[in-house]
Amino acid sequence: MPPVTIVCCGHMLSCSTGGYCIQWSDGSCDSGCDPESDTDTPTPLSQGSRRVRRLTVTQMRRGALRLLLGGAAAEVPRDDELVDLRLEDVSVAAVLAMLDD
Repeated sequence: MPPVTIVCCGHMLSCSTGGYCIQWSDGSCDSGCDPESDTDTPTPLSQGSRRVRRLTVTQMRRGALRLLLGGAAAEVPRDDELVDLRLEDVSVAAVLAMLDD
């Protein structure tokens, strides 16, 4: 898989696999690359009630994104699926529900 470049809040991030950019409703930003192995567990950034102004996810594993947003870990094959998302003005709980569908 080719490297992924993500522009987030005026900064460019280059990831060997996939990555994300989250612009929160309070104006702050978080970005990062998809952990490259199952042993790298992302530190949760949020709880379900926090609002997202803009979320961009490129070629990131479904399970890693769920953990990043504070969701529960699940040992299901679907968690290894790569997702691409572009969402605006949503709650973290809505994004987690979308990932579980």
